[in-house]
Amino acid sequence: MLISPSLIFIHYPKTGGSSVQAYLQKAVRGRFYPHDDASLDRKQKERLMHEGLQVAFQYAHRLGLDPFKVPAITCIRNPYDLMLSGYLFLKQKHGHKIADLEDSFLEYLKNLFARTPGQVMRGRASALYGPYTAYLTVGHQKPENLTVARTENLQQDVADFLRHQVGITPKIPMPHKNRTRHRHFSSYYGDEEERLVYEMWKNAFDNGLYARYQGLAQGGQ
Repeated sequence: MLISPSLIFIHYPKTGGSSVQAYLQKAVRGRFYPHDDASLDRKQKERLMHEGLQVAFQYAHRLGLDPFKVPAITCIRNPYDLMLSGYLFLKQKHGHKIADLEDSFLEYLKNLFARTPGQVMRGRASALYGPYTAYLTVGHQKPENLTVARTENLQQDVADFLRHQVGITPKIPMPHKNRTRHRHFSSYYGDEEERLVYEMWKNAFDNGLYARYQGLAQGGQ
């Protein structure tokens, strides 16, 4: 999360947000909160960094801003790619220490699906945009001032946001932070992997953020 009078950035994990945050802080001058909030300690700042839109807008209000009038941006990523990236990140970082990282991506998905409480799973499935909902909506609606950038076209989407919404043309390239390197995500997917990810992200697909099978060999883009 970044908040300033110039822009608001909402960071959904594993969507390239660390790169976007570093880029915005270099491209746009001024203070950014919560990073520059002297009233918060380190742990409080860390807790705010990945909060959703509702919390960010409430925090902006406390800073004296009208968040509905400040250009806002968040990033999303194809759920098939996102879920694989999360798995590989954990595997590379923690290896055998993570109990649910079995021998395959499929086993990871099965364990993740099985251990998520049914109430949580149903809530995610019924939310307007699945797990992305808290990062795209306030009061069940997407604010008109929110730009949605996609990891698949991240640098161009963020540059367009800065140019058209913030009014600046950045002269610096976007850094690449915390990148998880792997083959194209489609090579990790079979029918069962696809079904599990679809169930977790059903409304993100069904309500048009991404098409089901998008990017996969089964007829996606």
